[in-house]
Amino acid sequence: MAGQTALRKHVSGKSKQKPNPYPEKILEREAPHLRIVDDWLWYAANEVIDGRRRKTELKRGDDHPLAGIPGNGLPAR
Repeated sequence: MAGQTALRKHVSGKSKQKPNPYPEKILEREAPHLRIVDDWLWYAANEVIDGRRRKTELKRGDDHPLAGIPGNGLPAR
C-alpha cells in the first residue's frame, strides 16, 4: 500500500492529500488491543453490507487494514 501524505497549506490552514513519495518508509505495527469489535463480528457486518451493495460498486478485500490478519483462522470471505 503506497498510502497518502497530507500537505498543509499555511495560508488557508487546509491540507491536501497526495501520494506518498516514500512508501518504503511507512511504519506499521500490530495493535489488537485497540480493536473495538471482534473479527467474527467485523466479517459478519461486512457480509451484510456487501449484500446490500450494487454489483457495479467495488467489493471490500480481505486486506483491509482494519481487518484481522489474513490466514490466522478467520472466516473465509
